[in-house]
Formats: sequence, C-alpha cells, structure tokens
Amino acid sequence: MRSGLPFVPVGEIGDRPNVMADGAALASTTLTLSHWPGSDTPEPLRHDLSAGIAFRYVRSRRRWPAAEAVTLDHFDQDGLLSVFVITDPPRASDLEARLMDVAAAGDFDVYTARDSARVAFALAGMAPGPGSDPADAYRSALEQIPALVAEPGAYRTLWEEEDDRLAVSEAALSAGRIRIEEDRALDLAVVEADPGIHVHPMSIHNRTTCTRVLLLAPPRFTLHFRYETWVRLVSRRTAPRVDLGRLASTLSGAEPAGRSWRFNGVRATVARLEPEGGESDLAPERVRRAAEDALRASA
Repeated sequence: MRSGLPFVPVGEIGDRPNVMADGAALASTTLTLSHWPGSDTPEPLRHDLSAGIAFRYVRSRRRWPAAEAVTLDHFDQDGLLSVFVITDPPRASDLEARLMDVAAAGDFDVYTARDSARVAFALAGMAPGPGSDPADAYRSALEQIPALVAEPGAYRTLWEEEDDRLAVSEAALSAGRIRIEEDRALDLAVVEADPGIHVHPMSIHNRTTCTRVLLLAPPRFTLHFRYETWVRLVSRRTAPRVDLGRLASTLSGAEPAGRSWRFNGVRATVARLEPEGGESDLAPERVRRAAEDALRASA
C-alpha cells in the first residue's frame, strides 16, 4: 500500500492541490472524499461513512487526481479517522475494523464494541475549546489515534463521564424503564422513558434501525431524523425527511401554557422537533398521536 499524504489544516492549505476528507470542496480541492449530500465523491468510492470512502481511496489512489495533501474543515470522529486513513494507510489498514466502528459510533451513534464508543467519546473530548487553535487540536488527535485505539483505558478521563451516562441508559433499557416500540411502516421508533431517566442516543440507535425517533420522557419530548438521513447513505434506503413545521404549529397551539415548539428544518444535520426551552405541558399520548398523524400524512 502506498504511503499516505501529509495532513495540512484547512486554514493553511491555500492553493495546494488537496483531498478534502469528510467535508465540502475548496477551490484547491482535486478530490472530495465525503458522504455529505451533494458532494462529488466518485461513485466507486462511495460508502456510508467518510472513513469507508477513505479506505476505498487509498486502495485505488493511482486512479484518482493527484494531490499534495489531505485537509479537513471541521473536528469530528469520522473526519479525523478519514484523515488518519489517508495519512497512514498501512497502520490504518491494520486497525480497519475498529476504526470503522469508531466512525459509526461518532456519526451514527451505533457501535459493535463498547471500546469503540469509548474511543469516539475520547476523540470528542479532544475537540478544540474556545480560543484554542483548531489546527493544533487536529494534529494532536491524529497523533494519538493509534495509542487510543490500542489502549482506550489510558484515556479514561476523556470518556468515562459519557460512558457512565451510556451505562445508565443501557441499564434502564434492560430494566424496562426505557422502552422502544417500532412502527416499521412509518420508520419510527417511539421511545418511552420513566421520569428522571437519562436516555443516551447510543442506547437507542444501537437497538433500532428506524431513522425517525420520537422520545417521550415527560416533560421532555423530541422527534428527530437521524444523521443517517442527512448523509448520502449507500447501504440502504431510508424514509425521507419531511417538513415538521406544521406539526410544530399544531403542538404549539395545543400547549395549555402557551409554550412553543420548533423544528430546525429538513436540511439540518440532525433535523429535530422539540419544545423551546426543552419542556412541554402536553401529555405524551397527545404528542405521540400528533407525530404519528403527521408522519402518516406525509407518506
């Protein structure tokens, strides 16, 4: 396998011919390797995850336009792993199964091995904070990926808190304090939670392939379209996103104390309907019935 391309942060790439990993092409980009909608990633390279696209690229690199570097325009797990694959193909190839599991945990909130979720949490914990240099955060995270994947326990301080939240949610599911009911015709998972229970998205997404998720955890309610419905998914077809603006108006009108509901739009990376302020005075049965009616009407 050929040696990799050097990584150059997007703020430093200038007019150098580059591969854009998991993002939108620049004027100097010769090849985009991204699962984002509308990207011009060549058909033979397409994959559900940008990390998968990167693996396909490094195995057939001679076929594609030349580049001097790989760059990245945001900080997330799938993007970082895509860059790692392109900068160090031999080592990435040895870690392929785990890297792909981590990328899925980061983007889709699904995992096969629990340590993959922990690596994803740790990488999120390496994100640049306010006032810090993003380029330094990218480089530091890329350098630590091999050690992090090999020994997640050494990075416990970066993932322990989020992993504990996931453990609580998983235990609540096992105890029946969180319940999932699927409506396959609507591609909808209805998640009911007892009062005070934290519902971690990984615990839900890992148990259902439905891409529409309605959470009923009074007084908190959300209906969201999963990230899989935003990217260009190639492994399967998903139900289309629908505009929930009318449903937001319906629920706002039903609120006894005048609370408002908001839908952030079908083009949001995770399209979400929820009450402003996070809480509603409506009964969960009222929210569920209105959501199901809206989705059924859009079919």
